[in-house]
Amino acid sequence: MTVRSWARLWWGRVRAVDSDIQAAAALATIIGACLTAVSLVVTFGDEEETPSAAETTTGAPSIPVGSHPPRASDRATETPEPCTLRAGQQASCDAAGAGLVMSTGDCDAESVYRALGLDPRVDRIGIDIATGAASCWIAPDSAAASHGATAADLRQIAGGEVMVALRVCAARADGPRYSCADPHRAEIVGLRDEDTDRAGASRVCQERAEVYAGRAFDGTDTALTSEAVTWGNEAIECSVSTRRPVVGSVRDIGDGELPGRGA
Repeated sequence: MTVRSWARLWWGRVRAVDSDIQAAAALATIIGACLTAVSLVVTFGDEEETPSAAETTTGAPSIPVGSHPPRASDRATETPEPCTLRAGQQASCDAAGAGLVMSTGDCDAESVYRALGLDPRVDRIGIDIATGAASCWIAPDSAAASHGATAADLRQIAGGEVMVALRVCAARADGPRYSCADPHRAEIVGLRDEDTDRAGASRVCQERAEVYAGRAFDGTDTALTSEAVTWGNEAIECSVSTRRPVVGSVRDIGDGELPGRGA
């Protein structure tokens, strides 16, 4: 082999190696670029906003820092309603047949009225009273209950609200008693009075009727009059009477109009 031929062979090999080096460098550049792109994708794909403390408690009530959730034994329990059925079973005060259980000392009508916040000299409501072991059981009577009165309505009396159905009325002063939610011409005022003699009955009933209705009964009022009914020789009962049948009550009517006309 001549020197020229040897030189050509050597130069060809050098050029081949140089090409391989350039190709390797190019490949390395491409691989590096790909790895950088992949790293950026992973970085941005995993980046999320850090949730706030409120968001990490989704579905749970907020509890102040440093406090502990209330224990079941610490939670307030609902106070049972003070009503039972006649046989003693606990019942809702709105339930039919339920009565209000009260501690009044004595279970006579006057004591019960005062415990309810009523004045037994002028107020009259339709209730049944039964004596318990250490309390009184009080429920609307059948006339009041037929118009929807419940023990819950008895509870409202302490706040000064007396349902019309609980008021006691009659077709006439000495007639059978029923609810003032039915047409009537006489509204009973107070409990029967066994301490007033018959001679003073008219005066006593006029005074009580004036307190009850909130207006004067001096003989000039023709829409309302006071009446006294005597029961035997020992008891009287007072009423406020109207010239026409009405539905409703004249309690605290003052100078206002009479309740709606009844049939």
